[in-house]
Amino acid sequence: MPDIFGYTRNPKPAGVFSISKSLVKFGAAGGNANPANLIGALIQSWNVSYQNNVTEIFELGSDNIYWIKGRPTGAGNIGRIIGLSNVKLFPDEAYDACNGGVTMEIAAQPGACPGVDIHGVDIKTNGTIIVQIGFDANVADTRINEGIAFRFASLELAET
Repeated sequence: MPDIFGYTRNPKPAGVFSISKSLVKFGAAGGNANPANLIGALIQSWNVSYQNNVTEIFELGSDNIYWIKGRPTGAGNIGRIIGLSNVKLFPDEAYDACNGGVTMEIAAQPGACPGVDIHGVDIKTNGTIIVQIGFDANVADTRINEGIAFRFASLELAET
């Protein structure tokens, strides 16, 4: 029977997802292959973006479109709270572009209710270098926050 707005739907959700049991594991970066090694890292957020640069051009007197294929570029950020332990996320080589960067692996697995078949993603960035690191503090939240920005040369992706 429809609800007051005319929607008819199953009252039980088709899936329930949660970030509370999510797992982020860094592999080659800093040698933290075991997620237990990141206890105390207090990672609050991360993102990775990889884009293929494509430019459109047109010609006068024609409806044709042409694409100029550029080179892909990648970037990302990690946000964490400075606190419980001195967990080093990246080795020294990641801070020196002359070394060609490092490989970083993120195994991201969402949380879900027991018995639910969920899929995650394994992300591997190559030639990863740190391009920015910043800190901020605020009296209201009594935390010291660290932000790390990185660039990378290529990305490999696999579903889990």
